[in-house]
Amino acid sequence: HGLLTEHMKPAIVFFHGGGWSGGEKEQFHVQCAYLAAKRGFAAATAAYRLSGEALFPAAVEDAKCAVRWLRSVAKERGLFSNRIAAGGGSAGAHLAAMVALTPGRFEGAGGHAGVSSRPDALVCFNAPTDLELRARDSGTRENVVKWLGGEYEQQIDRYREASPAKYVSPQAPPALFLHGEADETVLCEQSKIMYRRYREAGVHGELVAYPGQAHGWYNGPGACWETLQRVEKFLVERFGL
Repeated sequence: HGLLTEHMKPAIVFFHGGGWSGGEKEQFHVQCAYLAAKRGFAAATAAYRLSGEALFPAAVEDAKCAVRWLRSVAKERGLFSNRIAAGGGSAGAHLAAMVALTPGRFEGAGGHAGVSSRPDALVCFNAPTDLELRARDSGTRENVVKWLGGEYEQQIDRYREASPAKYVSPQAPPALFLHGEADETVLCEQSKIMYRRYREAGVHGELVAYPGQAHGWYNGPGACWETLQRVEKFLVERFGL
């Protein structure tokens, strides 16, 4: 048993950004390679249906299916079924948060029914977390309108339903939120909201705000390594690696 545990791996699956309407799953290959090489993670990226193909909650259902699949093959692939993380950037971070915070909802029919889709840790880069507040404060951007199927005034309940911040509870998995303070695409306040909800729920949550950094800053050469080391530290501590 000791030898088996020694050779088992934690896992992480990343979801790409692109406003729920674009982007490629290759977006997080650098992060996957780093965690695989440095800490032995089984690291994956997943595609999902974009808004041009299907509206909310299709992308959430696909993201949940990816986590279910990963957990379903844990034994045969030598993975810890209770050390699976989900992460992403921008729209992908939103999806990762929805996956983590809505167990039993938006599961879809993609397969592996009966396997939990709830990740054991959450990593979010510049995540939109409260779509209702975002719509009220700064207007609804075209990509959100397209994905949710209407303007905020026409779809208030849908904007609430698609907001991960509405689902934070004491059962939420530990989370790390990273956000550029100069982000004008997704305001840093969106991650601060999530951090406050985590504290109110009594769940472990961490927020790292990067002064002067804009949307997608973590893809830059220096920022990429800096943020990766922060993600690594979080996962090592939460998973007891």
